[in-house]
Amino acid sequence: MTVRANVAIANGYAEKTGFAIQCRSGIRVQGTDATVIGNRGYDNVAYGLHVEAKDIKAQFANRAARNGEAAGCLGVVCQ
Repeated sequence: MTVRANVAIANGYAEKTGFAIQCRSGIRVQGTDATVIGNRGYDNVAYGLHVEAKDIKAQFANRAARNGEAAGCLGVVCQ
């Protein structure tokens, strides 16, 4: 699977969604053999990008800023 050139801004702000924190991330990737390239996540409640793929084939040019989780990204490198 390839996740490329997506932008997620201000996700997860609905009051009392009942969803776990990881469901309030901008972009969430699950599965196997993921390629995560050129995505952006800004101002989301949790992470800008939350990647739980079993094997990441390629990852570059992802960016995250001003998200609720200080790291900005989980499971993938962001600038």
